Amino acid sequence: MELVAQTAKPSWKELMWRESDSCPWWYADSQRDSHRQFWTEANGEDYYDWYLQTQVESAKEHEPERSPAIQLSLPGLAASRARQESYLVDSF
Repeated sequence: MELVAQTAKPSWKELMWRESDSCPWWYADSQRDSHRQFWTEANGEDYYDWYLQTQVESAKEHEPERSPAIQLSLPGLAASRARQESYLVDSF
């Protein structure tokens, strides 16, 4: 048996980040409003809008999506088999 792919389990921080696709819309909106309020109080009115307009784009390249892995069944353990088959397994 060979492991062909492994997917890392995301952290709660990654799941609930306001720009993540997995973040619930209502939570993302709440976080954006809180973020805007923080920067407005810290740096004055309209700072957050100015920051969004003048921020530098990231040069980080996104990894292309991988094709889904195909899981092969072990002999005799297929989910839908026409007839029962018996196999002798030796351990060394």
